[in-house]
Amino acid sequence: MRKSPLFVLVAGALVLSGCASKPEPTFGQLLGDRASEYRSVKNDWQAGATLKANGERDISRGQSDIKKGEDMIKRGQRLVESGQSNVKRGETRVQQGTERMQRAEANYSELTATPAVPEMAQ
Repeated sequence: MRKSPLFVLVAGALVLSGCASKPEPTFGQLLGDRASEYRSVKNDWQAGATLKANGERDISRGQSDIKKGEDMIKRGQRLVESGQSNVKRGETRVQQGTERMQRAEANYSELTATPAVPEMAQ
């Protein structure tokens, strides 16, 4: 069997390329790659820690705002109740005042209808 020149060239190229493969990385290169990976993990962890701290601060502020808001609602409810009481008392006083004024006007009408001194017979 006769081998073609193309076959010989391809086989030779494969043999040479196998010998020219990339060498194994050195110990220093491996450590450098690991250091980069560790740095990436460290940066992710630090970003997470910062985010967590910010979240905890937000929670604390939110809880404080909720407490203040609830206190304001209680104070507002007391003001509403006080206002309703004042309105009720005011309406009662207006009604009583109106009745007194009407009685006074009626009494005045009676007083002016009858003379203060009876007329003397002549």
